[in-house]
Amino acid sequence: MKQSFLANDTIKNIIEGAIKRKVKILPAAAYTEEYYQAEDLGKDSQNPTVMPHYDVPYHSYKAFFYLDDVDEGNGVFHYSIGSHRFNLRRLILEYFTSINVSAKKTPQVNYNDSKHLGTYKEAMIPMIGKKNTLIIFDAMGIHKRGSFSTTKPRRMVQLYYRSVDSKANTYRKLIDRIISA
Repeated sequence: MKQSFLANDTIKNIIEGAIKRKVKILPAAAYTEEYYQAEDLGKDSQNPTVMPHYDVPYHSYKAFFYLDDVDEGNGVFHYSIGSHRFNLRRLILEYFTSINVSAKKTPQVNYNDSKHLGTYKEAMIPMIGKKNTLIIFDAMGIHKRGSFSTTKPRRMVQLYYRSVDSKANTYRKLIDRIISA
């Protein structure tokens, strides 16, 4: 299944249009399936992705392709619109996160320590979608997985475009010619 996404020119063209960059390096891909057993509903999740976080402090892109209908009941993805943009608030967020990472070894945004950054949390929007919905986002932005209130699964294919701004992506054709020479 992953290979059909990696080799799909239509998805590649949609991604390139959304991120406004050429993708010359194949993305990493993963199939994920999450669900809760009835006896676990209402309990705190052990999955760290339920906490608001950003993946990296530079622009990096992901695409989620829902294989099921996803809503508030089965761990819908949430994103804080505009949180990927650099401004003073983002600079302060990076500072507090660096302290959190060095002190606790966890790359999570800690809203208890940074109450003035609550705007990001308040701006989180659930990305509800039907089966076959494609969501493209900048993983530098604040995001999280929602919680489960049903046993309905959430299955999706995730595509990771970590290296679109790298020299390897920019000079891919030249690198390929050098390697094959």
